[in-house]
Amino acid sequence: MVTEEDDIIMANVSPAMFLNSPAVAIELGQVDILKHLVEEIGIDVNAHRWSGYTSLTKHHLLSFAAEKDKACFDYLITRQAIDVCAVEEEGGPTKLWEMYFLDEPSEAAEIFDAMISHRSFDPNKSFRLNDETQPVLPLHFACSSSIALCESEETDHLVTKTKRLLDLGADPQLATESLPSPLDFVARFFSSLGEETEEGKTCKRLIAMMEEKIAAGEKR
Repeated sequence: MVTEEDDIIMANVSPAMFLNSPAVAIELGQVDILKHLVEEIGIDVNAHRWSGYTSLTKHHLLSFAAEKDKACFDYLITRQAIDVCAVEEEGGPTKLWEMYFLDEPSEAAEIFDAMISHRSFDPNKSFRLNDETQPVLPLHFACSSSIALCESEETDHLVTKTKRLLDLGADPQLATESLPSPLDFVARFFSSLGEETEEGKTCKRLIAMMEEKIAAGEKR
């Protein structure tokens, strides 16, 4: 529903914005205009520079397309310059792929899968959740999130996405300078929990998945 505030914002938008703003092109589902701006004009697809015609908030174009128009998202995710490890909002700590790992709607699973399949994502490269944390691997983040949220929401989509990380090459035996391997990390959680707790059950599922991944690699 368009509000009175939206009307005020739209009234102050120049008609040229519809041809010059990739965010507006995405909002209107105009893939051809988006392609022109990316391929001919050469806009920075990772810049937090543009807002839509009903909002002044500036988002990363990929996350904006994920929310607004599938065709525009499908186009942007094919661009080599896209960085799925960029933050969702300028200055924010949450990376694009993190956001869609945690997002619950079924559509988020497809978006997440497309993001972690992009060349800019390395399943075995460590990163910081924020300036204060030690570096973690994507698999550390996925496992700890699955365990922490198991009692507050359904975990199937989180565990399924963790399995996708394993399928794409995340190494459950890889340790960092500050953390044990994801397998040992979850095993330590499990040893401190009761087997019948929801956290314990989730740990058992994650451990089984990681051990299956290791066993499959040993058979090759």
